[in-house]
Amino acid sequence: MSTNLNSNIVQAAVAKAKRAMYFVLGFSFVVNLLLLTSPLFMLQVYDRVLMSRSGSTLVALIIVAAFALILLGIMETVRSWMLNRIAVQFNLDLGQQAFSERMARGTSGSPIYDLNTVRSFINAPFILALFDAPWMPFYLAIVYFLHPMLGHIGLIGAVTLFILALINDKTTRNSSDKSNQSFGSASRFVEHSSRNKDAILGMGMLSVLSQKWTQLQDAGLGYGQIAADRNSLIGAIAKSVRQMIQVAVLGMGAYLTIQDLSTAGVMIAASIIIARALAPIEASIQGWRSLSKAKQSYASLVCFMDQYQAPGQATQLPEIKGHISMQNVVALSPNLEPPRRSIIKNLSISIQPGETIGVTGPSGSGKSSFAKLALGILSPISGTVRIDNAEMIPEVRDQFSKHIGYLPQDVELFDGTVAENIARFRMDGDEAVIGAAKRASAHDLILSLPSGYETVVGPSGENLSGGQRQRIGLARALYGSPKIVVLDEPTSNLDNDGLIALSSALIRLKASRTTVILIAHQYELFLKLDKVAFIKAGQLEMFGPTKDVLAALKPQAVKRQQKPATKITIPQIKPMES
Repeated sequence: MSTNLNSNIVQAAVAKAKRAMYFVLGFSFVVNLLLLTSPLFMLQVYDRVLMSRSGSTLVALIIVAAFALILLGIMETVRSWMLNRIAVQFNLDLGQQAFSERMARGTSGSPIYDLNTVRSFINAPFILALFDAPWMPFYLAIVYFLHPMLGHIGLIGAVTLFILALINDKTTRNSSDKSNQSFGSASRFVEHSSRNKDAILGMGMLSVLSQKWTQLQDAGLGYGQIAADRNSLIGAIAKSVRQMIQVAVLGMGAYLTIQDLSTAGVMIAASIIIARALAPIEASIQGWRSLSKAKQSYASLVCFMDQYQAPGQATQLPEIKGHISMQNVVALSPNLEPPRRSIIKNLSISIQPGETIGVTGPSGSGKSSFAKLALGILSPISGTVRIDNAEMIPEVRDQFSKHIGYLPQDVELFDGTVAENIARFRMDGDEAVIGAAKRASAHDLILSLPSGYETVVGPSGENLSGGQRQRIGLARALYGSPKIVVLDEPTSNLDNDGLIALSSALIRLKASRTTVILIAHQYELFLKLDKVAFIKAGQLEMFGPTKDVLAALKPQAVKRQQKPATKITIPQIKPMES
């Protein structure tokens, strides 16, 4: 996998986070020194104050210890705050890019989930245990200094807990991975089903699909329970081992004190220091899976974002005129797993500025893919797609998209007001929104909504009917007086009023010399257009003046369907005066 600096912004963001964590490491140094306050205080109290019975010494020790513990609390707080800010900065460095790449590449990968997993790990309590773990040899050295026998016990405890941590990772990894996969499948199943709830409820599929979801959810719960049970068992063993080590230190310390080989203060201090030395290892047993999950998400994020190209200072091209050309274009279906099939095959076409083109053909012939190629949404594997002689690479597409209108086959509105959706969430002014609605003949329809242009459409436009969504989507496509407009099956949810509105919009677009690509099966929609393209099996079989192509197509359509298609009457509408 390529990891060049231009594409792999994930590694750059992590490297930036690592540099910031050097400051956290410095604070950890001070924190771990201050954590010796309690054992040193106990050592002095048992071995000095109780022996000398000096009240002034006790007061002085209490004052020093209180100051050190207050400073410890401050340093701990600052250390946590720093980690929180590092996590936020990591998200700022990658969030928008990950979202953009996710949108550009469709359904492949889950960079947002991976980003959130890594971000959550950066400021998780477990990472503080990782910062504290390197101090374990220092603590053990202090215990060895107090007495070698106590140090031996502490070392045995550290090794035992480390082995338990490795066992925990090995025994829970497989079950945890399967649990995450099952829960992920269940979540995707719910998301997909919610988008098709009308079909599910209307055809009585709810109980069957509920059972299917339950199977996926139960698999996740089952594997998760196995992992959780094993983790709990090993965690309980680790906690018992740590308690046993502390008891052993206290017991050995008491024996050494009885033999006059040590003191009571050493016994208490060694017990506290050993507990502190073993705490990060014990915490790692509970948090080890979060480290493994973060590593997996990091690797997945690096792989996904490896193709990301940071936007450069692209040359600003002039406003488009509307010339579209394709030369020997071959494109693969974007939604199929390997082996992917060619959906467009060696297609060449030239559409002049201001031409209105109808595109038709059998279902699955590549009409929508043709539209996506023209818009730069789909990239060809060979051949070129150009608008005004500029090849439609992502940088050019991003410049031209504000001058292009697109009504996809499945109209999706976003959670916001009608006005925000029409304005593509730019909101350059109310006049532009209302003007787009009028050009789409949707102004009166919008005014009839409960709150007019301020009506909240809901996620995916769920508060509107299919016809209302389609007409608002048409207004969105016409926002900003685009030079190119692509309409993919715009009549699928329209009633007679909607058809009148569409016909009116087409007449206005033609009068304004806007390049139009209209994809439809109803030949009657093409009568006012300049040319018609017929695509079959990904190849352009016919392209020419509307009258000639329709004359050649209608006998084929009648023969294939054995009856004429339902006729749609398009009324004569005069262009709206500006």
